[in-house]
This record gives sequence, structure tokens and C-alpha cells, in this order.
Amino acid sequence: MVIPPDDPSEPCYEAETVEFLKEVAERAEQGDMNWLLQHGQVYEQVAQS
Repeated sequence: MVIPPDDPSEPCYEAETVEFLKEVAERAEQGDMNWLLQHGQVYEQVAQS
């Protein structure tokens, strides 16, 4: 997170973080478990309540 000097009341994500999160979402939609596991822990919903 970065705190912009012109508005310190509103912290935001760095551009690299936003791009990484978009890629994670795309890889998850594709079911690319190998890539996801290389970048962290993966949790999968097994049943809806």
C-alpha cells in the first residue's frame, strides 16, 4: 500500500500489486493451479452453504 502525498487519507495499492491481483484472478478462472501454487497458498471452496 502507498499513501499518496496529495491525499494521505486514502491509501491505495501500487500499480504492480493491482496487475498481480488481476493476473491471480485470471489464472484462478482458468484453473491454473500450478501457477497459483507457485505464488502462494490456494484455497478452494468445496461446498456452498
